[in-house]
Amino acid sequence: MDASGEATFTTEVKVGDSLAVWMYGATGKTFMNNIITVSDAYKAFLGISQTDIAGVKTYFTRPQLQKNIGQITKSKSVFSESDSYYMFAYVMGIANVKDSAWIPLSTNSGQFKWFSGLLNQSWLDGTPTYKTKVTASNQAVDMVYAWGGDLDWSHSSDPDVIASRIAAGTYLNSINEKSTSSIKSFSVQSMSYTPTIEKATLGLNSTIVNGKVVLTGTLTKDGLAGLEVILQYDNSKLTFDNISFDAGPNVTNFSTNGDGRLTFGSMDQMKTGRIKIGTPYKLTFIPKETITNTAGLFYTVLADAVDGNGNKINLIVE
Repeated sequence: MDASGEATFTTEVKVGDSLAVWMYGATGKTFMNNIITVSDAYKAFLGISQTDIAGVKTYFTRPQLQKNIGQITKSKSVFSESDSYYMFAYVMGIANVKDSAWIPLSTNSGQFKWFSGLLNQSWLDGTPTYKTKVTASNQAVDMVYAWGGDLDWSHSSDPDVIASRIAAGTYLNSINEKSTSSIKSFSVQSMSYTPTIEKATLGLNSTIVNGKVVLTGTLTKDGLAGLEVILQYDNSKLTFDNISFDAGPNVTNFSTNGDGRLTFGSMDQMKTGRIKIGTPYKLTFIPKETITNTAGLFYTVLADAVDGNGNKINLIVE
């Protein structure tokens, strides 16, 4: 396929023939490190724990599809509690998680789970199909895809949008029969989505206090069950000293630091705790040289949050 998504065939393909079409995920791309985040981990915990009075799990609205996507444990073939713990372990920065789970990473070429298929009801049912019939000399086929572990669909095709496209009939897997002798090209339209979601703001204010740089995080939105920030800082000028948490008694706090990349946040593992509003995070850095202001020392690589119902929240760091 060329850059526009059009395939040219080296052998003749005729109207009436059938083709199986797959898409493959990228490798070696920086964004892959940020596919699994705190909202994915929290959704996995809810998918395991939320049940009705009879003990039937009720959180997943499309259980077969979501269990397929959420199953990342290498030693198992069905979605289980270990998947949620491996996702959270990755968010917390535990380095060897990739040895036990399929984690998309820029340095882990091919060692992740990837799903693709035609846009149709079978995809939503968790049984993707690939076969499409050639019906015209110029034909488009709509396809969808998902990364393993991406339960918030941040880098994958959103099932709600797919369902709306199916309901409206606004997709192409084949068209009416036409008589054409041969096919020379075949176009595939890939689909990813950015649904409208609620927003929250984490204000990060940097000051110089007693010769140290103090970065204070202020949160005004309540009801968050998980929050994650990946912060890049200038480690040629700063050394990370410590982080203090005041996120509440019923959440698990985490932080990892390496090569100027600092990950921190909190998540409710008991499904009952929420991150406190106020100043849940205070980070302290020691300057390696004399500095008079903090401009240009920090920038945000990733920010993610999730509420108690498992809804992804667009976390804005400013």
